[in-house]
Amino acid sequence: MISGTFYTIGEVAGQLQKNRLTIRNWIRAGKLSATRVGHVALIREEDLGHLLIELAGRADFRNSP
Repeated sequence: MISGTFYTIGEVAGQLQKNRLTIRNWIRAGKLSATRVGHVALIREEDLGHLLIELAGRADFRNSP
């Protein structure tokens, strides 16, 4: 059973003010973990938090696509 808080790619893109394609690329590159439920990719709140911590340390985060 899946438990916890999950976000869709669109929700993550909106929160981070990034394009959905950027989020998909991060998932493909292994920078962000996602769980597929049918045709929908869901991102755990914990995994999003880890990504935010990593990105906060990068100076080029604000300028990345």
